[in-house]
Amino acid sequence: MNDYVHSSLGKLPPKEAPFINNRVMTAELAVPGLLETIQWTDHPDMQRALDPVYIKLELRSASINFKDVLIASGQLEGITKMQNDCSGVVVEVGENMKDRFSPSDRVCAMYSRSYTNFPIVHGDCCHEIPDSVDFNKGASISIVWMTVYYSLMDNGKLQKGESILIHSAAGAVGQDAIPLAQHIGADIFATCGSDSKRDLLKQEFGIPEDHIFSSLAVAFYDKIKGLTGGRGVNVVLNSLSADIFRESCNLVAPFGRFVEIGRKDLMEDALMPMEFLLKNITFAYVDMALMIQVNKALAQRILHDVINLFDSGAVG
Repeated sequence: MNDYVHSSLGKLPPKEAPFINNRVMTAELAVPGLLETIQWTDHPDMQRALDPVYIKLELRSASINFKDVLIASGQLEGITKMQNDCSGVVVEVGENMKDRFSPSDRVCAMYSRSYTNFPIVHGDCCHEIPDSVDFNKGASISIVWMTVYYSLMDNGKLQKGESILIHSAAGAVGQDAIPLAQHIGADIFATCGSDSKRDLLKQEFGIPEDHIFSSLAVAFYDKIKGLTGGRGVNVVLNSLSADIFRESCNLVAPFGRFVEIGRKDLMEDALMPMEFLLKNITFAYVDMALMIQVNKALAQRILHDVINLFDSGAVG
């Protein structure tokens, strides 16, 4: 059937070829918004001389996140380029990066143009991965784990014995935030959107039943207040909007920290309660894409800290 369709259109049928070969290819959308038009396109321009601060990888694994799905389906107006984390083996090193990387190094890379067989990535966006981390895991570490680490450690300053509310805890960020909070020794409260996700949090992460709440309503506020003796939580990791966002602000205990990783309310300039800040509350917004763009040194330090966590066995 495939041969008939191609011959009727006057085109040669497609042929299978090794993914790793002498051709540099990139996955692109021929028609933005139509997933069935994703195709491999030759990119000979990516075979030019390497910039001094970049390294070239032979791809081993590439991750995909919800933003990629939105881009591929044409739901982010004006954005057609998909960038995400990947892992691979170094095949070429720019002059300024030769003191940090060598050919054959196993590395992970953050926010790269990863849907290609030979990603070219800024050296500050890469890090060697230990032998204990396989390539699939390496491709899933960078952006999500960096978001979690920067949110809980740098901005949340979460300490042993403190409490944290993790919204949408069954999502990618939530599933990484939980083991880090457990490693720190924090008391974890979580929200999720279905019974199956509730079961996941209990069975995979050991979150007690009475510490899991619905992310679809604000009932969590009174329940967590009751469980904390009216004090609230020390840290909120939030990605939700509207009433849940506002009730979460009011749930932060004195001298607590509210870390926002969602965009909806901020992009829409939505109303935000301000009185809760009078309790010496710190409010922070985390956008790793912006950090990678304007402060690569900070991004590199965070990635280094995350890899050390994995290498030490603290998380896995």
